[in-house]
Amino acid sequence: MYIKKHVPKRIKKHPKVFRFDEWMKIINNFDPYYRPIAEVMVMTGMIGSEIAGLRKEDIQGDKIVIQNSIVRKKEKPNLKTDYRARRLPITDALKKRLNIAMSRSKGKYLFTMESGRIFDVDSFRKNPWTSAFKKAKLQYKVPYTMRHTFAAWALTLRIDPNRLVNLMGHGSKEMVYEVYGNYVEGLETEAGKIFGYFGKDFLGLRENSSVTITNSYGESW
Repeated sequence: MYIKKHVPKRIKKHPKVFRFDEWMKIINNFDPYYRPIAEVMVMTGMIGSEIAGLRKEDIQGDKIVIQNSIVRKKEKPNLKTDYRARRLPITDALKKRLNIAMSRSKGKYLFTMESGRIFDVDSFRKNPWTSAFKKAKLQYKVPYTMRHTFAAWALTLRIDPNRLVNLMGHGSKEMVYEVYGNYVEGLETEAGKIFGYFGKDFLGLRENSSVTITNSYGESW
């Protein structure tokens, strides 16, 4: 007990997120086949196991229904927590990427490897993901960074924190404020680019709606 009392607490390190221009360098150097998959992940916060388990039947109207996953080639209808089962709105930007995946998948799963087999997280990480970093000549980040990037970018666009909790599949706002909130600093100047990438409908705005996204200097796009 005495030793434990005097051992300094470990400082938890949170993964870094992508700056917008950094992400575009990565995605522009991605294998064309896997680029839509990576973009769906950064636009939704979905992780590899959820991408692997997503079936065509889970695209329901204007929503992506997350209710299935594949971990180490085993299907798991029960997700990590009850909160992880969620419904994600399909924006116009997402629809374009989903349509590409839908057109080339011949089985029940939406996302596949180029060979036609079910999406494999490890193969994705070792090949197209790692290769994109080498081609872009950027420091490597793990694929999970895309999930944290989605949260940070959404907060940069001033999304309602309660809505972000639901989109991420968390049980409370604790993660939003204590973890993802720390990433927003420095991203404010990229809000316009992020907004253009996600699209107006990401914030629930109509095409003819007027909105002003400002940076830290009060300038608007």
